[in-house]
Amino acid sequence: MKLELLKEEKLGKAPWYVVNMDGEYKFGSWSHEDAMAMFNALLKDPTALDVKKEILKTEEIDLPSGKTNI
Repeated sequence: MKLELLKEEKLGKAPWYVVNMDGEYKFGSWSHEDAMAMFNALLKDPTALDVKKEILKTEEIDLPSGKTNI
């Protein structure tokens, strides 16, 4: 894994900080501190920005025959 913290500068604009992982954009901010915090979080856990899903409840419902539309 290659993790990079980049600083982009444009004339008349505040610097923009980007965090890339393996060449893919992961996070951007006008704040160096926020970008550094995200860089460090991804350094500790590369899956920190992944969407995590958890099934909280599930039920099976039997429909009377012939009724398939709810």
